[in-house]
Amino acid sequence: MELAKSAEKAWARTPLWKIAELLHKAAAILKEHKAPNAECLVKEIAKLAKDAFSEVVRSGDLISYTAEEGVRILGEG
Repeated sequence: MELAKSAEKAWARTPLWKIAELLHKAAAILKEHKAPNAECLVKEIAKLAKDAFSEVVRSGDLISYTAEEGVRILGEG
């Protein structure tokens, strides 16, 4: 728990542009590995494969969108 608290403090000092950059990288990684991520959705919750692939891509898009909106709303760039 202490490690999480110290990580939270460090994360809070991270500039918004850097957080957005990291979120964009996370979204790209998610999309790059969409096949295994979609396969997990198919196996774990019996989602149709075509729907699982779409969900993985949409999730990556949502991560990128929130990164951009955070920068836009808070006015950092």
